[in-house]
Amino acid sequence: MATTTCSNCGNPAKANPCEDCVEDSKEMMDEKTLQKALMATLSEAPDDYKSGEALDIEQVRSVRTFQDVGMLTTDAGLLITMKDGSEFQITIVQSRNARG
Repeated sequence: MATTTCSNCGNPAKANPCEDCVEDSKEMMDEKTLQKALMATLSEAPDDYKSGEALDIEQVRSVRTFQDVGMLTTDAGLLITMKDGSEFQITIVQSRNARG
């Protein structure tokens, strides 16, 4: 079988990307994974996380994804609504893929 060069790591491989890079990509962070993590953090942060600069989680009314609220974008992101009625948008755009 002929070998090629993996476009991710540059190593000789039987396939492109190589088996190592394919396995690593299963654990890589992407927009949706980060969105889920931020949503959980903002919705369920433990009380002992609070400090003078931390967000007072008690002031958050809701955290919803852009998709859940029908935002006209294909970007991942969150709409955070505070108890005082103010809203904030966090857009999540992956600017670089991980390299193996």
